[in-house]
Amino acid sequence: MKRVCGVVMGLLIAGMVFGTDFDTMTNDLSKVLRDGSTAIAQSLAKNVGYYTGSGNVTAANASGLPGVKMGVGLGTVMPGYVWAALFSRDLSAFVGGLDASKNAEGVKQVAQVVGAFPLSYDEIYGKIGVPLVPMDIGLRLGYFPTITFGTADANVAIGFFHFGAEARYKLAGINLVFAKSQIEARLSYDYDTGVIGAAQKVSSLAYEPVNNTVIGTNEMTMTMDNKWSGSSLGLKVVGGLSVLMFDVYGGIGGNFNFGEVNTTLTAQVAFKDTTGSLGNQEVTLTGSGKSNYDLFDLRLLVGAHFFVSDIAVEWNPLNNALAITVVPVSIAF
Repeated sequence: MKRVCGVVMGLLIAGMVFGTDFDTMTNDLSKVLRDGSTAIAQSLAKNVGYYTGSGNVTAANASGLPGVKMGVGLGTVMPGYVWAALFSRDLSAFVGGLDASKNAEGVKQVAQVVGAFPLSYDEIYGKIGVPLVPMDIGLRLGYFPTITFGTADANVAIGFFHFGAEARYKLAGINLVFAKSQIEARLSYDYDTGVIGAAQKVSSLAYEPVNNTVIGTNEMTMTMDNKWSGSSLGLKVVGGLSVLMFDVYGGIGGNFNFGEVNTTLTAQVAFKDTTGSLGNQEVTLTGSGKSNYDLFDLRLLVGAHFFVSDIAVEWNPLNNALAITVVPVSIAF
């Protein structure tokens, strides 16, 4: 009888040990999701404020009434982490804090989708001169409905809404017969809300993290949802030279950004036991994190206008973010 009780107790203890291995693995994966969502939110927040204020890059042509200007364009922001993902495939700036856990592979794979994905925007703008002063004011709008691209096993979703206002004031200028130069001050306000998400099915080994022993495999459906909302207040000084239908312009400015990024990572895990003692199990785990926008960014910009089109580049030397804006249709009269 004692021997039977001993065998039963042994089996119970073994089950508790293996059960603890599974609990330790899922606890570690839960921590990976929490840490990963926070790391991703922080990386996006360093750039989303800059993204919100990008695109105010028209030629230096502020004027009083009527001073009508209109344009339709699009652009993209290449954050600093995109360069790392594209050229060195180093995502340490995005999820570097997860390297200590071997259960982080699924998070790294889905994060790579966002890490290599530029933040894009479209815009339509209109400006009109103010009576009696060399100044114009204008509005711009941008919108893209949330659309999912890809397959059920791997996809990305993007969407945004943008609203902005700008006032431009001519500080000085010289007018010649075929050319003119101008320096102006610009004050802008922009609001943006958007989402970028990703989903991917991945298969990876499941580790008991204390001893790093393999206890099975995880068949995971990993989803990531990033949402942001905030505004950007900018001040720039821009100068330009115009010769007939060709303009070049450049300037410097800074933006103050106010907003927040919220990130949620969810893993639907089908655990396949390889120990012969744990049994196959399924669990859904979630981790969330958030981060405030970088408060300030610096902008150096250069651009050119030819006939009815514009192209301009903005660079933030504080974090190497680059914004490229193309306006195929840009008219002024």
